[in-house]
Amino acid sequence: MFHLLIIEELIAKAGRRQPQIKFFWLPQSIAFVYYQLSWLHFVLNPSWSYRLNADFEDHAEHEYMTMVAENPDWDSEPFESSFADDFGHFDSLADAFRQIGHDERVHKLESEALMTKPRFR
Repeated sequence: MFHLLIIEELIAKAGRRQPQIKFFWLPQSIAFVYYQLSWLHFVLNPSWSYRLNADFEDHAEHEYMTMVAENPDWDSEPFESSFADDFGHFDSLADAFRQIGHDERVHKLESEALMTKPRFR
C-alpha cells in the first residue's frame, strides 16, 4: 500500500494533472478483475493464485529497476515523503524506488514459498 501512496504523493507534488479515466478508473478496473481472477484461482487451486501473484510481483520488480536505471538523476534527488517514517528514510528517490523493487521481490518469494504449503493444515 505504501508503494501506491508514495507514487501518488510524488505525482501530486509534481503538479501534473492526470486524466481520471486513464490514471484512476482504468487501473481500478484492472485491479478489480485481477483480484477476482486471483480469488477464483485460489478457490480452484491455491498454487495457481500464488503463481499469478509471483509473476505479477516479478514484473513489478523489473519495471521499478528499469525505471531507476532510466532515470540516473534520481540518485541525486532527495526522497521526501510524508510516509517516510512508516516506509523508510532514503538518501535519494532512486534508493526509495530500489527499496520498492526489493519489496516486490520479497512479495514474489513469499508467494513462491506459499505455493508449496498444503491447502489445508
